[in-house]
Amino acid sequence: MLFYQGKPFTGIAYEVYSEGQLNFEIEIKDGKTDGLGQEWYDNGQLHWEANFKDGQPDGLFQEWDEDGQLEREETYKDGERIN
Repeated sequence: MLFYQGKPFTGIAYEVYSEGQLNFEIEIKDGKTDGLGQEWYDNGQLHWEANFKDGQPDGLFQEWDEDGQLEREETYKDGERIN
């Protein structure tokens, strides 16, 4: 659960590298991950991308190496891996 000023947070949580480049971004609803989440390498290449629902992975999860080559692809439903 993610709280802001004592209440469950709803919005987009993010972090940036010291150079100001985006490190990760994830949608939050009522304090839980809910929606698209993404993380980038410091070279700007996308590291992973996943969908979440009510705090659990739900849908496609993809992960790439620093050169942009797909390393892993999995599908989740209600937090359980289905492939």
